Amino acid sequence: MVKQKVCLIYPPGWDSIVPPFGISCLKGFLSGHGFNLKCFDFSIELGGKFFDGSKDQLDRCVRSVLDENPDVVGITVLDPNFKNTLYMAERIKDESKDTKIVIGGPQTSYVGDEILKNYEFIDIAITGEGELGLLKILEDESFAEELKKSR
Repeated sequence: MVKQKVCLIYPPGWDSIVPPFGISCLKGFLSGHGFNLKCFDFSIELGGKFFDGSKDQLDRCVRSVLDENPDVVGITVLDPNFKNTLYMAERIKDESKDTKIVIGGPQTSYVGDEILKNYEFIDIAITGEGELGLLKILEDESFAEELKKSR
């Protein structure tokens, strides 16, 4: 089986001096399973400051992800970056229909079902720890399809 190319995104919107631990753990775990991964911490790339919501900056972030030509994009969802997450996910899906958009993180654990119902460009929401869930999705295409059907 050819391993899928995966991009993990920490969207802008959260002023933090702490690196995004979640995508770091996912990268280490999935790399150990042979996946080709690229991680983006857009809070750092945009200066490490609370993001003002500039569409131009978000579009540059989206372009950075699309330039990697990923099969799957995983996005960390937190309350402060929720709008930016939705904007980026929709733009990625608009330009790359076959790219799976997977969300995870604290916000997903609370409102993942609502996100899936209201935003069709999001394919899958993972609640709880993401390592095993994302691995299952990446390794088992039928599992991912079942998740999409359950929407």
